[in-house]
Amino acid sequence: SEDKIKPVLHLYGPLLTLNHVVQQDYFQKSLAPVLLAFISKPNVALESQPLARHTLLQTLHKL
Repeated sequence: SEDKIKPVLHLYGPLLTLNHVVQQDYFQKSLAPVLLAFISKPNVALESQPLARHTLLQTLHKL
């Protein structure tokens, strides 16, 4: 049930992990615009980690 899922409060680690994953050969580059759309949207949790978010956005724009 969705009610049992707790939101992740600190996104630094997950954002760094995503940054690593998108640079790997197994990541489908065609998915970059989709991920970019989600990461670019205003979000309080993402805005709390500006450096990690910026790094991921830079990587996604390079793909």
